Amino acid sequence: KILGLGWPETVLTAIEADEAQRISGLETGLSGSYYPLGGTVDPRRLVAALIDGCETRFGLTIRAIERLSPDTGEGRQRWRLTHDDGVIDADNVVIANGSGLARLSQEWLPPSLFQVTAGMVSHLPEGTCSLLAGLSFGGYMARARDGRICLGASFDHHDPDQPLPEAGRQAHERNLNLLPERARAIMPDPGNLDDSRVSLRLAVPDRQPLAGLLDEGVSVLAGLGARGMVTAPLLGEHVASRILNLPSPLDQGMASVVNPKRFS
Repeated sequence: KILGLGWPETVLTAIEADEAQRISGLETGLSGSYYPLGGTVDPRRLVAALIDGCETRFGLTIRAIERLSPDTGEGRQRWRLTHDDGVIDADNVVIANGSGLARLSQEWLPPSLFQVTAGMVSHLPEGTCSLLAGLSFGGYMARARDGRICLGASFDHHDPDQPLPEAGRQAHERNLNLLPERARAIMPDPGNLDDSRVSLRLAVPDRQPLAGLLDEGVSVLAGLGARGMVTAPLLGEHVASRILNLPSPLDQGMASVVNPKRFS
């Protein structure tokens, strides 16, 4: 469907299996789509760049968001965030705490709305294969800055109040089985893999994000599922525009799709 939309070849083009192997460095035996301008991103460095210049505080666990009496001088709603060492008062609060959203949003969103899954990424040794480009094939494979290869990711239902599941042979095996057969044939035995990362994702029943105003002075950016690195920057701009009463980068139709009040 995407290929049929008429994108220029500098953005997207169809490729045969031999060309896919030449570009990626990995034999899959499959044709596919190629994004010449595509790439992979180091999430930690991207986040550091996004918050550069912002005042930040780390290590706080927010326990509650409390509505304060409107300021008698200006009449606007203010909010108090309670944490273990005190409180923070603010005119605007954006709830963007991922899989922990239910703990802070019960006044506006029913906890039964949320679906949490655990995703495990297998880290393959640097010399596993000569991967030259990121691949997506139902799963995904990309090379990290340190040379390791990231392969993922699993989708397992998870209770966010429970500890993260441990990575084991079965989880690595599920990730390896996502690979096309020819690529899977050169991968290490899952029993020899001991490096991984497990994280939690939040989604809602219609699989669309939650981005926008919940109340006067309270917004949410959550429910990004497995696509947060792609959608969060744009949706963050949308949330900021709503707070500042400025034009949004989303048109009216897309804004309604991600409106967090759509379930009420």
